[in-house]
Amino acid sequence: MAPNPNCRSTRIDTAHETLLDELQIIWDEVGESEGEKDKMMLELEQECRNLYRRKIDEANQYRAQIRLAIAGLEAEIEDICCSMGETTSPWNRGLSSAGSLKEQLNAITLKLEEMQIQKNERLEKFMEVMDQIREILAEFSPIERNDSKFSVDESDLSTRALQELEKQLQALQEEKSERLRRVMEHLNTLKALCAVLGLSFEEATRDLHCNSHHDEGYMSISDDSVECLVSAIEHLRKVKLERMQKNCNMFYGI
Repeated sequence: MAPNPNCRSTRIDTAHETLLDELQIIWDEVGESEGEKDKMMLELEQECRNLYRRKIDEANQYRAQIRLAIAGLEAEIEDICCSMGETTSPWNRGLSSAGSLKEQLNAITLKLEEMQIQKNERLEKFMEVMDQIREILAEFSPIERNDSKFSVDESDLSTRALQELEKQLQALQEEKSERLRRVMEHLNTLKALCAVLGLSFEEATRDLHCNSHHDEGYMSISDDSVECLVSAIEHLRKVKLERMQKNCNMFYGI
């Protein structure tokens, strides 16, 4: 329980009277005149006032520092709320009536720590989605790499922004699936052409500047790989037509 201010004041008054009584005894023993006593009492009172004023100024400065700290923490919390797209009014309900300034400071510090945890968790979600987007785009075009394009804008960590980013990821995942389907289709077409022409599939794809065939479970779906497969298919189709034309000419004796 906090000490009673009246009791504190009583103790100060009692100590004050005791010291004055002791000083009065010394003055009487020394033989100070009443005029000197009055003069020294005035000096003593002035020194006490100066001391009290210094203590008041220090207390005022400390109070101002706490208020400034509270205002700074409030601004940080509002910034976090704004970046996460949340309303800023509910968080401070009850904090202003938490009691003393120190109690308010402790309460708002705890609230800021809570908000920072929430922000870090939201930021981690953004980073996870962004990493998946970067990985898929790297599969599409391995040469292009600009990490600045994949930095997270921490000023907008709203649920809406996260949902938009997740939609981008979903669209890229669908495109990746479509590319895989097309690559498999091209590979099957290429194998069929090789079989018709009596060519080895491995030899036919050996000189391709791409990695579209399976390699330890990996299948390239890059733009270059798809173009390589399309070019290879067009070349083999041309070879097939040329052979068909040659066979026709031979059949008809041309």
